[in-house]
Amino acid sequence: MARRTSSTSPHIRIVESSATELRLTEARAFVAAQIAAASDVHVVGASRGAVDDLARSIAATAGATIGLHRFSLTQLAARLAAPALAADGFAPATWLGSEAVAARAAFDAQQAHALTYFAPVARTPGFPRALARTLQELRLADLRPEALAPLPLGGADLAVLLERFEQQFATATARDRATLFRTATDVVTRGQAAGIDLAAPLLLLDVPLDSRVEFAFVRALLTAARAVLVTVPFGDIAALERFTTLELTPELLVQTGEADLVALRRYMFAKSKLKARSPKGDVRFFSAPGEGREAVEIARRILDEVEAGVTFDEIAVFVRSPERYVGLLEHAFRRVGSGPSGPSGPSDPRGIPAYFDRGTRRPHPAGRAFLAILACRCEKLSARRFAEYLSLAQVPQLDGTKRDFNFVVPDDEVLEGIREAAEGLLVESDDEPGPGLSASAFAKAPADRSHTPHPASHTPHPASHTPHP
Repeated sequence: MARRTSSTSPHIRIVESSATELRLTEARAFVAAQIAAASDVHVVGASRGAVDDLARSIAATAGATIGLHRFSLTQLAARLAAPALAADGFAPATWLGSEAVAARAAFDAQQAHALTYFAPVARTPGFPRALARTLQELRLADLRPEALAPLPLGGADLAVLLERFEQQFATATARDRATLFRTATDVVTRGQAAGIDLAAPLLLLDVPLDSRVEFAFVRALLTAARAVLVTVPFGDIAALERFTTLELTPELLVQTGEADLVALRRYMFAKSKLKARSPKGDVRFFSAPGEGREAVEIARRILDEVEAGVTFDEIAVFVRSPERYVGLLEHAFRRVGSGPSGPSGPSDPRGIPAYFDRGTRRPHPAGRAFLAILACRCEKLSARRFAEYLSLAQVPQLDGTKRDFNFVVPDDEVLEGIREAAEGLLVESDDEPGPGLSASAFAKAPADRSHTPHPASHTPHPASHTPHP
């Protein structure tokens, strides 16, 4: 079943589907058609990583791509608004800066005894962060303090805090996210974008439209572009309702098949009545009494998939709170072995090989240990830094297998000294190894170079015998 777009905007096409592969297929076809027509394409996604993945998949099949410009929605807004803000002497504020402004606004309101509803919690550590998030949502919704004052409970306090929040930004040289999007919208409307062709084809890849200010920016982009494709996940009611105000009707792409995953995508957010069906087994639910046991069950099910022929590179674990599961998953993956040799390679006694792609800030201990030992040397062998290095448990094992010296000799003439030391050219006529080179290392030197000096080794530098004037 498919619904065609409205004739009022024939250059805009909206695709709605519950299957990610169907939306990505339409996106790749749109980009390929525009590239074939020798046109640049602006790809805007919910995150930069999403559009980067799409661009890599297109480049892998096309061989090379030119004119594919990738942005997240916020990055594109910042790119368009930055010159206009800089001309007025302003700069976009970071999230930490907005939180600091919210903390200042709350402090001033407390000092003036202007808070009643939030007075008991205004001094708690988490209040500035929660307040900054709330005020940013109010600003993005384009709400004024006058509209909040008549509301019950905390409406009057929010009106006071929002007014002070705006006053703080007015006196500063920074502008918040809402002002950033408003400025970008004004730049697109006036057609004064610096270095960006606003008329180029535009791809909006699953961009959420959570606020009125963001949608105004997207609407200006849709008007300026000569060809637009918008992909919307099935169930994104907010985005679909906003596009309905533009008299745009999406095309609905339905994934066919009897798999459990297909049914889950089709009916998870649907309002229609579910039909009775027999499960196929490709989607399974389980419950565990705690995060630790859950991580162990995840490791066991990964091994089951590996035994069935799935490689480790095709397996991913999505967690809601990476900071809570990082240690539990690592411990569970170390406890289990990777099983017998199979499609994924030989058995790994260290457990399941895995890494965190994003969502966790804990660095690898090897990198931190390297920085600690460097700091120890810079601080003249500091005992504190060396203790930090030892605490990371990255000290090499002395009883381990020693590796042979494997030095790659450079071909740069500037490094001829290193070449001579590495290849054993320390003596001119003696076949015996010199004092600085072991017999085993001398035996490993190339036969064609062990007795023949390099031409550059006896050529004096042009300035080496020139007397100083």
